Amino acid sequence: MEFGKVSERIYRDFNAQDYSFLVTWFNRRMSRFNVELFWTISRCDDKKLFLIITASGVGENRPIVETFVSRAPDFPDWIVQSYKPPLVRECSKIEDNRISGDWSDLKFSLQKCDDNVIEVSLYSNNFHGINLDEDVDNAIVLGEILLGEENLDKWIGAFGAISLTQQSGASGEELSKAEFADKLHAEFESLKDSIRNTLPRVPYHELEFEQSLSTLSLEHVNDASRTSCESYLPHIIESVMQRFIFHSCRFSNFDELFCYLKFQCEVTESSETFLPSIRKELDARLVDAKAGRCFGYGAGREYFFLDLVLSDIERAREVISSLAEEYNFSRSSWIKFFDRYYMCEWVGVYHDTPKPSPDEAW
Repeated sequence: MEFGKVSERIYRDFNAQDYSFLVTWFNRRMSRFNVELFWTISRCDDKKLFLIITASGVGENRPIVETFVSRAPDFPDWIVQSYKPPLVRECSKIEDNRISGDWSDLKFSLQKCDDNVIEVSLYSNNFHGINLDEDVDNAIVLGEILLGEENLDKWIGAFGAISLTQQSGASGEELSKAEFADKLHAEFESLKDSIRNTLPRVPYHELEFEQSLSTLSLEHVNDASRTSCESYLPHIIESVMQRFIFHSCRFSNFDELFCYLKFQCEVTESSETFLPSIRKELDARLVDAKAGRCFGYGAGREYFFLDLVLSDIERAREVISSLAEEYNFSRSSWIKFFDRYYMCEWVGVYHDTPKPSPDEAW
């Protein structure tokens, strides 16, 4: 890795506040990528520095970032990460190129929502009213600085930004005080733990579905390629439709991914008969392979859909490929993903499956 040849110089220059070489060096190398990635250097402790390569809110670039960072070797004096960590513990001295100043009057309230996200409301006299656009933008920046980029991406559903003069009308909850940043972080992590504690204690392939099949309306889905949905896990589909920032980690403690099979198939029976039957058969095969579950199905103008939660993508692909051969699925059949980070990713059911077109969305 080229960074190894210059890491000592960049380390010295950063500590000497001489940024000309490191800025030029990083910008040239980041420009080699065909997507926009962001980099930042910050202090970790008295000796080590953070080097952070991030997608900075562009979810579809996250897989590239993760691959890039995972291949980075260990460097003395450096910690290489793919998310900006929480950077501030003293709110009177926030310095960021997006926001600065004395935020020592900050207060907060947190609310856990049904679809396993946390809504964060911040209160300060630096805000000018209740949820004004500029104030909410500043609250988002504060959230990243105080809670870290990964929490911002995966766990925060919305921000409120309220002037302290308006707080009584904005929230009836008691506002937290004292050691603001540490207390905010601790209470936020506690709420995340409470969400995780409600999740299944075993992988989905070891579970029985506890509720009957539910019919969901897809009228709020922008892409109308799918027109029907029957699900044993309706809260998953509802979260996908409501937030459009879906992350499987909010619904599984076992690194399972929620996704769907999109396929074409000539059938002699009605879709109302075919889809429940094929779902049941695929579900049984995935469970036998300990690869996941098939928890729902639907149809559209051109495609059928089977909703999946998978613990082993490659093993599941082999199971699905075998089923697809038996039922003569078309070559245009893909496993696609609900997660925001992987919405542009796909796995072909066959080895010669063509790349889906950009409009081949759910």
